[in-house]
Amino acid sequence: MNVSKLILIVDDDNVYKLVTRRMISICCSNAEIIFAENGREAINLLQGAILDRSLRLPDIILLDIEMPEMNGWEFLRAFSSLPGMATRDIKIYVASSSIDELDRERTQIYPAVKELLVKPFSVSKISGIINDGIRQG
Repeated sequence: MNVSKLILIVDDDNVYKLVTRRMISICCSNAEIIFAENGREAINLLQGAILDRSLRLPDIILLDIEMPEMNGWEFLRAFSSLPGMATRDIKIYVASSSIDELDRERTQIYPAVKELLVKPFSVSKISGIINDGIRQG
């Protein structure tokens, strides 16, 4: 695939971000990565890109649940209030250490969430998400 995908990783764990960036670089030469430390920073990035059309919105968001300031659930509520025309093509993958079925059910409330990924996930999983655009789950 020649078109680069922009991936926003929203997580406060520096080790996770480093490992995920490395996995993406191994499998997906067509990917650019940006980071946000928490949901508030991510919402600010998205709002900025919506207002300034010279900035790209991400194609994929890898979203942690447990973060300071604004957690993943709060981010999803705020994301739902952003203009649908601007955000309709963004695919969100919630990345969590939790295997709680309630978290899985909770993600289904949000149409942009394609899957709950349990950390750590594999290079082949991230490759499938980025390169194939497959709706997982």
